[in-house]
Amino acid sequence: MDLVYTITSGYLECQNEKINISFALVFLENGVYKVETLLTDNSIYEKNESNHYYKIVGLTEKKYKIECQDLFLTRHEGGNNKVTFICEGYIKLHAPERKLYDEEEKDIDRKQNIWYVELENFNTKFANSTETKKFIRGAKSDDNFFDFAFDHTETAWVIDGLEGNGNYFKLKLIQNKNSENILLDFRNHKEPRSYCILYYEDYLKIKYELISILSFINGARVKIRKEYIGRYHGQSNNQYTSEIEINYSFIKKNDDQHNSYIPINFHHSFSDEIFREIFFRSFVKFQRINKILDLESLIFSLNVSSQTIGVEERYFILITALERIAKKYSNHLAVESTGMIDEDIFSNEIKPNLIKAILPVKSIDEPSWSRMNAIISNLNINHTSTNKSLTNFLEYAKIPINKNVKSLIKRERNLAVHEGIVGKSHGEMFRNYLKLDHLLRDCILNLIEYFSHRDRRYMYATKEEFEEVNPKNYTKDVDSYDIR
Repeated sequence: MDLVYTITSGYLECQNEKINISFALVFLENGVYKVETLLTDNSIYEKNESNHYYKIVGLTEKKYKIECQDLFLTRHEGGNNKVTFICEGYIKLHAPERKLYDEEEKDIDRKQNIWYVELENFNTKFANSTETKKFIRGAKSDDNFFDFAFDHTETAWVIDGLEGNGNYFKLKLIQNKNSENILLDFRNHKEPRSYCILYYEDYLKIKYELISILSFINGARVKIRKEYIGRYHGQSNNQYTSEIEINYSFIKKNDDQHNSYIPINFHHSFSDEIFREIFFRSFVKFQRINKILDLESLIFSLNVSSQTIGVEERYFILITALERIAKKYSNHLAVESTGMIDEDIFSNEIKPNLIKAILPVKSIDEPSWSRMNAIISNLNINHTSTNKSLTNFLEYAKIPINKNVKSLIKRERNLAVHEGIVGKSHGEMFRNYLKLDHLLRDCILNLIEYFSHRDRRYMYATKEEFEEVNPKNYTKDVDSYDIR
């Protein structure tokens, strides 16, 4: 556990109550921040204990403003009133005021800039290269033809819903210089191009959609480790810096299994086309459909399933996710609330006669009469069966409803849900899991109209069947490149 910040003055806050503190120590261990301080006033602890989050705001010994958010109390020593917190939110640092350069002063009244976002657990082959030019005695050397490296990925990014700030941005990924993490680089503000500026307040509006779609193409959950914002940015001692830095606190984890269905970690040519397809062509469609069907929840289930040990557990997670999104689609169409006949006719003419007809049963067997009465009351509701809901959704998502898919809907789902059987053998269980996994990923990709590379390990339909329901679906399928 390393000491990273020493707070020399500030206050501790909980439920709008504040007490001054003379110092606090901030430690970092495996990605998680821990804070220790001494309480001069015990009242705030006695009122709140571990029932609420705490916050510390103060100054560090280097005169940085520091804000420690979502502190969870883990220990209180009664003898000296020492308290220990684990940070479940973030540590925000604001650099001391300094004289700004001319170009920075012009930006004082502008919105807050977002410079970098540091991603953890994101794996990709970079798509673009940087050429190193060599000069000998002032003349360019010709012996550096192969002297370049694929060290970044760059693409245009179209975003919906950012009122007053355009919709055309630049997205660039680079390697962090002192870790395995990847940086989203938004430093295109001064380029003489037509890109819009992504301000921090606009970034916050699309932050979770951005992380969700990155997690989807990554095949494993992506987390934000750090955000660099403010009026200026720079580099110091091989580290990126900015006026304000937000460090998120969570356990460091880079050993996830990455599903390779979207092959961004195979070859730079694939990455180039995939990122362009996702962010330039498909991101707006992802935003719109996500508002209706909650694609973020489905992506979360896919990533949780990929990290789960055991094929049966993976299958149950995904079949539940399929039923949930099919239900959302049915609700969106409002098919379940539609009556089979006019509600007034049923309520005023049919229902009273049916209730009158079964009235003699009440004196013979009242529990049976109650059940019959309930059935009559719900008789006019047009219940859409689960099988029909699943079929409707898969047709909407341009999935071929062939014999293989019908078996998943009618047989495999029922056996899994009602009897806990995923397959008769391990091989059959694994094939059924791959079918469901690929089908769900295809649902998302088809809905957002993504027509680039896919790495199918199991073919639940033929090429002709895929092309029939979605003609562009198969044009960039990865197996056409003999990748398995």
